[in-house]
Amino acid sequence: MQNNQQNDSRDSLTSALANADQQKGTKEPSSRKSTGPRTQAGKQRAKFNATTHGIFAKAIVLKNESWTEFEALRNGLFQDMQPQGTLETETYMDYVWNRWSRRRLLRAISAEIAEKVEFLEADNNRVQKTEAWDTERWGSASGGSLKFSNNYFMLGTSKEILKQIRRSVETTGFNVTYDSILLKTLYGHNADGTPPFGVFTLYLQAQAWASAAEGGNQKVVADKLKKELIEKLDEEIKNLSAMENAVLDEEVMRGQFRSDRALVLSQDLLDRYMNYEAYLDRRGDKIMRRYAHLQRARLAKQNRVQ
Repeated sequence: MQNNQQNDSRDSLTSALANADQQKGTKEPSSRKSTGPRTQAGKQRAKFNATTHGIFAKAIVLKNESWTEFEALRNGLFQDMQPQGTLETETYMDYVWNRWSRRRLLRAISAEIAEKVEFLEADNNRVQKTEAWDTERWGSASGGSLKFSNNYFMLGTSKEILKQIRRSVETTGFNVTYDSILLKTLYGHNADGTPPFGVFTLYLQAQAWASAAEGGNQKVVADKLKKELIEKLDEEIKNLSAMENAVLDEEVMRGQFRSDRALVLSQDLLDRYMNYEAYLDRRGDKIMRRYAHLQRARLAKQNRVQ
């Protein structure tokens, strides 16, 4: 029985050794691949790899920022500063954050200016359209929408209204109820409620003669007034086109001036950015003084040991 127990123990030991050899054989290639850096420079880089994918890196690089640019800055500063030990590495990381924040500040200032310049025309067009919209609806109460002749959207709309009235008069005759509303929107009315002299009064005269004309001289006068009205409308449309082109040319020049002005930030923005820049500079200087102190302390300690 004792011999049987010894044989069983011997078999168990042999099996365990075989399993150990087998496990060693399967792990050996993996261990050869993960021996890590062997040179001093490689070990320094490997020691720094902890910051690559840690909280430090994730917190400092935003999704709209360049990871490649950050890595170049981080690696360049590492080569310059060559931190050793925990304190120097922590201080080094503080300085990376400081320089990255300064680059971020410059990008923010550039973005502030670029947004103003790139969207300047679009913003101005929205203002002009809003003004034209309000003027078209309240024109009769504010002296007529053509009173605001510096708005190229309003000039274009007014021109189209007159073209519509001209087509209506020439093809189907006078629609005094509807056309009077349009003309009142464009030209407003006098203090006593009467229409202002010009296209509006000529329209009402031509319409009155056309309604009263039955033949003979009345018909001749009505046709003559209708012809004069169409010619007057054509002249007014031509004038509005010229005004529209002049305002557009003026707007191009004003746009260039506005673009130049947009290159300078407002005083409150300048103060905010300059204060932050000053803070980063003070913080950066403080970090570098602390880092220099740590390096001096380390070198002094090494000299004492030697």
